[in-house]
Order: sequence, then structure tokens, then C-alpha cells
Amino acid sequence: MEKSRKRGFTLIELIVVITILGILATIAVPRFMNVTNKAQAAADMTTANAIATAVQVAGAERPDGDISKVQLDEVKAHCQIENLERMDPGSNKCTQDWGYQVVNGIINIYKKGNTIVLSR
Repeated sequence: MEKSRKRGFTLIELIVVITILGILATIAVPRFMNVTNKAQAAADMTTANAIATAVQVAGAERPDGDISKVQLDEVKAHCQIENLERMDPGSNKCTQDWGYQVVNGIINIYKKGNTIVLSR
């Protein structure tokens, strides 16, 4: 009578494979997190540039061309950014998701949390 031998992996082989996968995961996960952070930063810069461009376009459409007099509704007409606020020149507190202020002809764009994203 012939014995039938079952084919499969031994416990040691399975442990080795799981250990290797664990090591690869510990290397890969931080790299993926870094990619996510870079993508968010790029998206934030794109939004900030869109707001700054909208302020400049709205200022150019004014008869006097003064961007410091541009109102929030004029900016919103040129960009599709929700939760945007116009901040007073002396204020650094952004209560909405995005805020902008014009100080001495310089446009400052803020993200919630009072982080300045762009000055143009």
C-alpha cells in the first residue's frame, strides 16, 4: 500500500513569509504617508493660487484697479472655493477653511488654523 503524502507549506515557511511581509509593510507605509502629505500640500497650493488669481482678476476689473478694495463676492465670482473669507489687514485669524487679505498690495492666503499658504 502506498502512502499518500499531503503537499503544503510547513509552519516555519509560513512564519518566514509573514515576517518578510511585515518588514516590507513597515518600510512601505511611511513612504505612502509621505506621498499623501505631498499631495495635500500640492492641492493646498493650487487652491491658494486660485484664490490669489481671483483677487487679482477682480482687482483688474475694478475701475481704479485697487485690489485692496476687492470684496468677497467679487472674488467668489472668479473661483469656486467654498468657505472663503476676506480677513481684515490686521487679523491673522482665519475662521473659515480659506481666507485672504490684502496688505500694501500683497495678497496673503491663509488656511484654517492660521497657516499662511501663499503671499503674492
